[in-house]
Order: sequence, then structure tokens, then C-alpha cells
Amino acid sequence: MGVIQPVFAKRRWCGCLWAPEITVTRRKSCFGTKTKMKFFKEEVVKLSPAEIAECETELDRINANIRSITSDIKELGSTPALEAELKEQTDLRNIVRSPLIENNLGLPVLIAKEYAFYRDGTAKYSSMNLDEMVSVSCKALISAADNYDKSKGRFSIIASIYINWDLKKAISK
Repeated sequence: MGVIQPVFAKRRWCGCLWAPEITVTRRKSCFGTKTKMKFFKEEVVKLSPAEIAECETELDRINANIRSITSDIKELGSTPALEAELKEQTDLRNIVRSPLIENNLGLPVLIAKEYAFYRDGTAKYSSMNLDEMVSVSCKALISAADNYDKSKGRFSIIASIYINWDLKKAISK
């Protein structure tokens, strides 16, 4: 029989984010080893499509403000007023991006699992284990939220591109 890891109702640090604990269950069957992963869904807030669109629009507006403030700082130099405005916009971005990140928290795990195991359950790469891949994926999700631009597509699509790219880069190191 395969190894079954216990489920703990706690959060763990994934790079820059407190993520719900991940449970990995491995079972042997006649078709090979199967790996199942699950999050604690009661900790993650699910948004409606209208709320997601509203968050994406607000995050895009805030990121545009931050880009314009940073370009002003580069051109004109740093002033206390610009620094205060940048800090205010950054704090606002952190508040707005949290629901989007929590809503898409299963995406880093799903992509990391695809990179970690073959279909028969054997490990693909010996250089990185699943926890390291999930950590890299969560960091990529956060950087996708920080650099989000609505004209380039929906947040979940942009986040999956960032996650895939960062995982490939981390595995090749």
C-alpha cells in the first residue's frame, strides 16, 4: 500500500505567501501509482465571475498608477510626496490582489504537480521536489499579480504563463 500523509489544518509559508497546507496522497493500483493533491477549501474564498472581473479591473488600474509613479520617480527623482503616494498605492494593491491570489491558489499546485510527476507517479526531476515547485509557483502567482495588465488577458491565464515560465527556469538551474 502507498504512503498516506495526514491532513493538518494549518497554513505554511510558500515564498511570500501563507498558503493552506497541501496534502499529497499516493496509492498503488493496478494502473500504477496515483498521486492526488488537495487544498483545504474552507480556507480559500471563491469569487464570482463578476467579482473577479471587478478585482482584475481595480488591480489593473492600481498597477498602472504604480507604473506611472515609478516612472515619475525615475525622471524627477524621489520626493516625499511621490514616495508616500507609491506606498499608498502599493498597500492598496496588496489588499486588492489578495482575493485574486486566494481564488487562484489551486493553479500553482496543479501546474507544479504536472511538472513533478509522470502519469505513473514516478518523479520527473530529481533536482526539485514537489514542495520546492509549489513554492516557486506561489512566488510566480504573486509576481503575476504585481505585473498584471488587463489588456493582455484574464488574470488566471497570465498567472499560468508566469507559473510555467518560472518553473521551467527553476528546474533548469
